[in-house]
Amino acid sequence: MNDQELPSIAQKAIEHVLRYHDSCHPGLTERYKAVIQDKIEALLPLKSLAADPDVANIEIVSDAAMSFVDVYNPEHPGNPLNQKWLYIGVQTLASIDLKPDLVRGEVRRLPEVSIETEARTDDPVADRHDIPQPDETEDDAVADPKDISHKPPAPPAFSDGATPRDEQAPAGDSEPPPAKTPRSRKRRSSGPRVANGKDPWGDEEIKKLIKWKVQGMTHKEVGAKLGRTEPACAIRHSIVLKQAQWMDYSRAYREKRAAGEISDGEDENVARDEGEQVKEDQEMRDAEDKEDEQVENVEETTTYESPKDVEMEENGLAQDK
Repeated sequence: MNDQELPSIAQKAIEHVLRYHDSCHPGLTERYKAVIQDKIEALLPLKSLAADPDVANIEIVSDAAMSFVDVYNPEHPGNPLNQKWLYIGVQTLASIDLKPDLVRGEVRRLPEVSIETEARTDDPVADRHDIPQPDETEDDAVADPKDISHKPPAPPAFSDGATPRDEQAPAGDSEPPPAKTPRSRKRRSSGPRVANGKDPWGDEEIKKLIKWKVQGMTHKEVGAKLGRTEPACAIRHSIVLKQAQWMDYSRAYREKRAAGEISDGEDENVARDEGEQVKEDQEMRDAEDKEDEQVENVEETTTYESPKDVEMEENGLAQDK
């Protein structure tokens, strides 16, 4: 296709769409034709970059139509052109000359109108009553709706000797089987007990959380030591760092740690000593409770003599002497 023919193809397609838009339109003026031609000449250098020159010509012509509508619509505010509608129309009409392969091929046609279709169209009542619905079977369409002597449909067959649920139900006044009660799942994790999310955080726990985070531990590692979940530690850490009290505590601990006044090992030893002390205190309390229990058992089994029995026993010893 010669590039000199593109302006005439664009003008012809635009005029055809304009006559469809406004049957009284006189056609394109010389000013409009100049706008279309100038735009095509400005876009022609881009054609060398296209893989298909014919498709590029269609795009150039369609874009020139957009330049035309930019000038046409302000001059016709009462009856403007729709840009997308004009673009598609010009693109389709230009394809007939520039790329005929795009508009070739077969199309699907509507089916021919039959005599039965014409009868249904003329008689909408017959169309509604005489033709069976898609869900109806042939027997349902033929049977008389007033005939009630026909048998109800047979129940569906059950394979593998299965029986309907109604036949399995107990007869008489027997009570229905009790409903199954949901069973609680057992905790399968063998790790440390995780604190409930509603358990309050103590000051000691918060201090350990801040120290261990300063030392570089992850929330998962801190949660394993404190017996809490990883999200709980992450949320609590973000909360306490916004409170002035714990911000000062964290800053002071960082400064001491940076100055070498305290080391990570000391914190671990202090925590270990506290744990051992708690364990010793518990063992001592258990031993004391055990001794008290033994004393109570001895007191319960011991019998005490009355003063009269003691006096009679002393008199008996004196007589023996």
